[in-house]
Amino acid sequence: MKKRLFIGIPMPESYQKMVGELVRVLKPRMHSRIAWTKPENFHLTLRFLGNVSSSRVADLVRVLSLVRLPPYVFQAGKVDFFPARPPQRVLWVGVVCGYPETVRLARDISVQLHSLGFDMPNDSFVPHLTLGRIKKPAKDSWPTIRSDMASYVWPETIVRSFNLWESILDHSGAHHSVLHSFDLESVRGGR
Repeated sequence: MKKRLFIGIPMPESYQKMVGELVRVLKPRMHSRIAWTKPENFHLTLRFLGNVSSSRVADLVRVLSLVRLPPYVFQAGKVDFFPARPPQRVLWVGVVCGYPETVRLARDISVQLHSLGFDMPNDSFVPHLTLGRIKKPAKDSWPTIRSDMASYVWPETIVRSFNLWESILDHSGAHHSVLHSFDLESVRGGR
């Protein structure tokens, strides 16, 4: 049996509340059809694995347990879009504090996954929190939306862990279930 898996950083309740507020403000203003991220699903994806055999979960937990980084300060920031030119497909929030640490965490995870035969990512990793996926673009004023959302100040938080999640898709969207949580640890005297 296969499971749809990804690895990511869980977001605190304060971030989940902000997502709910942003969606509440943005939704009535948007002409595009957008699949909004459910606040309870809000996370930062470090690596999407796709459909993986259930028999590989124990090996994933073993190698991901080898990732050693200290906890770090994290803060989300500006709202932006992928791609930069129309038609936009993803509405997201960038990282303004903890960017290099998040990139390093994603890289270290990919190195461990590579030891199990997973490919190294080809593209450069851009840490971000997905607010929504634009399913049917329409004439929205993206620059205005970007500037309006600049007034939202995301609180600082501490990244203390990352999770291996299963994503289950059904008629109401994605539901995420934590399979294993990995605490970040202070690095003591080398690796």
